[in-house]
Amino acid sequence: MGKQFAERLKQIRNATKPRITQVEAARRAGVHSLTWSRWERGAASPDVTQLEAIAAALGTTAAKLIEESQ
Repeated sequence: MGKQFAERLKQIRNATKPRITQVEAARRAGVHSLTWSRWERGAASPDVTQLEAIAAALGTTAAKLIEESQ
């Protein structure tokens, strides 16, 4: 994962209806909002074990999160 994942994560979050904030997405995924921010900036990547929780927070699948990143 890397910059492409970061862009995809932000794109999917911004496309949620209604749009959710980074803070809300982080709360839903069970991580700190600063962690989520780092993911979206590409400064850090989530552990692969966190992908399901991230996907659930955004109402999508882990496959959708990483499809553009491969």
